[in-house]
Amino acid sequence: MLRPIHLAAILMLLPAATLAQTAAPVPAADKVTLHKLHETTTEAPLTAGKPQPAPSLKPLRHVTSRDCDRAAAISVKATKLLLADHPGKAMRGFEQAAALDPENPRFAQDATISRENFVTKLVHNAAREKHAGNTKEATLDLARAAQLAPNNPEVTQHFEEQKAAATKPAIDVQVLGPPVSLVPGLGVHSFHLRAPAQQVIQQVMRAWGIQATCDNSVRNVEIPFDTGKLTFQQAEHALELTTGAFAVPLDPARALFVPDTPPNRAEYQRLAMETVYLPGVDESERKRIVTMVRGVFKLQMVVYDAGSNSITIRGPQSRLNALNKTLSGLMQGESQILLDVKMYEISRTRTTDQGILLPSGTTLFNIPSEVRSIINSNQSLVQQIISSGLAAPNDYVAIAAILIASGQVTGTVFNQPFAFFGGGLTATGLTSSGITGNAQLNSSNVTELDQMQMLALNQQDEEIRSGTRYPIITSSYSNLAGSNLSIAGISSPGISSALAGLGINAGSLFSTLESVPQVQYQNLGLTLHVTPFVEGHGDITLKLHLKLQTLQGQSINDIPVLDNREVNSITSLRPGESALLVSSLTKQDSLAVTGIPGINELPGLRGGTNQNRQKNIAELAIVITPHVVRRVHSRRADPMILLPAE
Repeated sequence: MLRPIHLAAILMLLPAATLAQTAAPVPAADKVTLHKLHETTTEAPLTAGKPQPAPSLKPLRHVTSRDCDRAAAISVKATKLLLADHPGKAMRGFEQAAALDPENPRFAQDATISRENFVTKLVHNAAREKHAGNTKEATLDLARAAQLAPNNPEVTQHFEEQKAAATKPAIDVQVLGPPVSLVPGLGVHSFHLRAPAQQVIQQVMRAWGIQATCDNSVRNVEIPFDTGKLTFQQAEHALELTTGAFAVPLDPARALFVPDTPPNRAEYQRLAMETVYLPGVDESERKRIVTMVRGVFKLQMVVYDAGSNSITIRGPQSRLNALNKTLSGLMQGESQILLDVKMYEISRTRTTDQGILLPSGTTLFNIPSEVRSIINSNQSLVQQIISSGLAAPNDYVAIAAILIASGQVTGTVFNQPFAFFGGGLTATGLTSSGITGNAQLNSSNVTELDQMQMLALNQQDEEIRSGTRYPIITSSYSNLAGSNLSIAGISSPGISSALAGLGINAGSLFSTLESVPQVQYQNLGLTLHVTPFVEGHGDITLKLHLKLQTLQGQSINDIPVLDNREVNSITSLRPGESALLVSSLTKQDSLAVTGIPGINELPGLRGGTNQNRQKNIAELAIVITPHVVRRVHSRRADPMILLPAE
């Protein structure tokens, strides 16, 4: 008895036969006809009648509907075993399903694929056992693999390696490949369906040549599926939203649909692994990237390798694709800004000393009394002058003049200029320090220029320093005095007779420890921190932090006191414009007035005052001009990336 074969079965058979490369090629005219029938079936509802049988296909034996149902159930269990990495059990399940329903070639193809996976697993296990030194277990695994696939080149290669194991050690080579993904056909399709969910899934997937198998746990309720023209990705996403099930690729042409639940995602969703290299990324930026991978993309299996500066990520392929699109924009680097910095230090010094210094004191004396005092103090010399006839005995003025002129009398009021008035016994002398006039001017202007250019990254702090590093002793260590107890070999070095015979004494073994200072170097001078920010509208914001650190001139416990001044500023300007930062370093002004108190305040007598003025001014001017050398992320936002549903 012949069983009719539906058109859907013919369409399911076509891509499977192409995959297994066992069916005969279809003529071009038949391909066009099948394509037209395929489109017609897609456009028409599933409830619109029965498909026509295909008289050219003959069944192998009579298969009941109960056998078909049992074969489908066993196939679903075998598929789960294959996804759970049990290809041997899956192979036996597919072979049992093929024996129950020989009319469905899909079960035989599944058994072939499971067999190949099982053979690959046996070869890998044999290589692992051989690497561990278990030669017997490796031989058994290879023998079983050769029994299942005697013409498999991978099995034959490992047998050749086993023959040469005595002279050449085995090498365990692991090949990583991309995860299994569906390879749909080209084109777009529209659907107008109303049928049970499992039938909708199968017919929509069949439109692109994909065989769909639904797990029994998928709710098979009647649903409407009415859409316009969709691509395969859009149709797959629409099926997931409509049926609450997601596709698990088995190979490029087959997929298993299971309910979209977190346990099923964890069990069935295939994971891919990739390594992302982060060249030129510092530690803080790397931590932010890892946090984004775990927090935004929900990828928890992340390992950072500090040696190669890379992160290895494992997760669903869809999330890895979204991560790669995001990192492709982030890894373009930061914008680069050229900072043209000019520093001007201006020092001005001016000293003036001008005016008249009047005598601050005068001396009045009686001339006859001073002459008489000189005569009485030098009687022997006076007698010699008189006896020699140089002066008359009563001419005391002449005698005093001779004594002063000869240098015999010094330190008197007559040894300095003086004025006198009066006569006789009232003759009075007057002496003073004299009048001094000053007119002096000293002025100096010093300008220092320090120009530099530096390349800064966007949002990265750059430091500009001009000054010296001053050593400051913070503490010191020295040896401590020993105790009075002296025991050779315990509290003091001991000398044996052999060492003493070599001329070594105990005193040479003592080491004198000097004071060891602990020095901390402090930056003195100018320190400027510049952080540029490239704004979206093209402006550049500069965050400036200026610090001036100098010695104050005094110390506490021999530690000098530092004078610190800091300025924080934020400015925004266009590229090419300049920002001016001015600071007054020092400003000193002193005035010294010399004169006679009271008299100098009278009108007309102020000219008798001397003024000494000193003025010192030191200023600092910094001009910063930013230029954008490389601009990254000129757009306000990158294209939106849709993450897959949880």
